[in-house]
Amino acid sequence: MSAPGLLVLGAFPPEIAPLVGRLPPGVVAATCGVGLVEASLGAAHELRVTGAKNVVFLGTCGAFEGAGLEVLDVVALARTRLASAGVAAGLAALPEPMARELVADAALTSALAPGVAAVSGVTTLTLTVDDEAARALSRSTGAAVEHLEAFAVGLAAERAGARFAAVLGVANLVGARGREQWRANHDEASRRAAEVLLRGLAGGSGGHWRLLLEGRSPSKL
Repeated sequence: MSAPGLLVLGAFPPEIAPLVGRLPPGVVAATCGVGLVEASLGAAHELRVTGAKNVVFLGTCGAFEGAGLEVLDVVALARTRLASAGVAAGLAALPEPMARELVADAALTSALAPGVAAVSGVTTLTLTVDDEAARALSRSTGAAVEHLEAFAVGLAAERAGARFAAVLGVANLVGARGREQWRANHDEASRRAAEVLLRGLAGGSGGHWRLLLEGRSPSKL
């Protein structure tokens, strides 16, 4: 069985539900688990089983105040950093040998999310539910969005020699009201992110997507 041209990963079923019955040949979707640990293990498993060399994470995120984003906007990730509110507050530190930042593949991102802003994000172990902690995390990292799985999936892709991208719907603003907003907006934010991805797959960005399906580098265009 040949490897798919693209593996679409979501943390849990609602994030990939809008894709059911709508993916073109050569594209498969699966879930990888919620949070850094589950997503890392799940993504590594799916990459190993499928042999895919292009992976996109599809899901939702929280936007930081002042990032210029609104709930139900859709963004792509240009990069994501491993971060925490504790580090931002000077109460914790990341060990020096740890991987800290991952850069998404720009060509894959532009092919799958044409016309969508690519922003910097942070991936955290826990949701930031305090407004001041959210402001400190945003200031210390320069990130526009917070997410729980992107770094894990990106690192699994890097270790597997696969290109990585992420397309995310903004479900909430990071802070005290974030969980309430996420519950209210998650389904619609997931749907909007999925529609962006489906448009990218249908349009192909001038042949980009066909080259990716063939396993050729989009940089050769």
